[in-house]
Amino acid sequence: MIQKVYHTIMRGAEALPAKIAGIKITCAESWAIARKKQLYSSVSWTAEQQKQFDDFWLDAYGKKIPNKWHRLYQSVSGKFCVDYIPEMLYTTKIEPYLNDRRYAVALEDKSMVETLSAGCGCVVPDTVAVCSGGRLFNQKRQPICLQTAIRDIQTAGAVVIKPTVGSSSGKGIRFFESLSDKNEYEIEEILGHFGKDYIIQKKVEQHPVFAAFNSSSVNTIRITTFLVNGEIHHMPLAFRIGRQGKNVDNIHAGGIGVGVLDDGALLPVGFELGYGDSAKKHAMHPDSNAEFAGCTLPSVPQIIQSAYQVHSRFPHIGIVSWDYTVDAQGKPVLLEANIMGQGIWFPQMIHGKGAFGEYTKQVLETIRR
Repeated sequence: MIQKVYHTIMRGAEALPAKIAGIKITCAESWAIARKKQLYSSVSWTAEQQKQFDDFWLDAYGKKIPNKWHRLYQSVSGKFCVDYIPEMLYTTKIEPYLNDRRYAVALEDKSMVETLSAGCGCVVPDTVAVCSGGRLFNQKRQPICLQTAIRDIQTAGAVVIKPTVGSSSGKGIRFFESLSDKNEYEIEEILGHFGKDYIIQKKVEQHPVFAAFNSSSVNTIRITTFLVNGEIHHMPLAFRIGRQGKNVDNIHAGGIGVGVLDDGALLPVGFELGYGDSAKKHAMHPDSNAEFAGCTLPSVPQIIQSAYQVHSRFPHIGIVSWDYTVDAQGKPVLLEANIMGQGIWFPQMIHGKGAFGEYTKQVLETIRR
């Protein structure tokens, strides 16, 4: 009896962090959709559309769901689609089910990407130094002292310093054209702002086609891969472009999102989505005036294959959002993997189609079971 009570208490304690995280996410998503009422309220459905929606979700998920998220996505895309995936359902049910939290917390560390992606059809930005748990390492993951790291930083040229744990939407990233003019104490002070977990990498020289839209940011392709019935597939691709003078391309930072086809062709309209509370549309980048229609990004098929290969090295993770760019030589460059709190709303908005496409019912039936 005592042993049974002990194991019950321990199981409850182990599940507590996930439950707390679930409560926080639910509150955040509820607040987020409430803030977007002006957008989703602008979309009205016919009785037939509501019936199509209810029938689909009753069949695939076993119950009706609110249509606020679907109408929100439609307010931007202009397309009615019953298999859009509500962000609330994704963040509170699908992602936690597909990604075992015990492994996700460790693999979310952005310093792991270089090691896990080796030989998977891509390169990564050159590492100058990485700090994990307050311990410093060089590119070969050999322990080094602070003075060695500082010397390497001073001679590295243009570098990017970013947190490797607990960051999202480009927050905390800093760019330096050179730190050769900084002394040891100044560099130590800069590094001190990043705490115990960060990585210092050389700046990527992106492909001219990517840079033509905005040269101040490294513009990326977001590809989200997922496992269904032992096979890896991907969601609709999104090209994220920064704004003039900005170093990051994140949607939340004012970036532009453009749909990308699997052959690299851009859709003709880009979206300025903010936090999902904007529906501004652009036929060209608002700063560079580079047009989206008629442009084909290089190496996109190779990026898709690379993402599939890297995902196969994450056996406990069912869904991953990868950020790729392409370097000046046309090679796919994997910048980071996002495993927790990925967000799948913006690819659906800019494509006007559901995240899981033809596999939607299979994913929902899995969660339902």
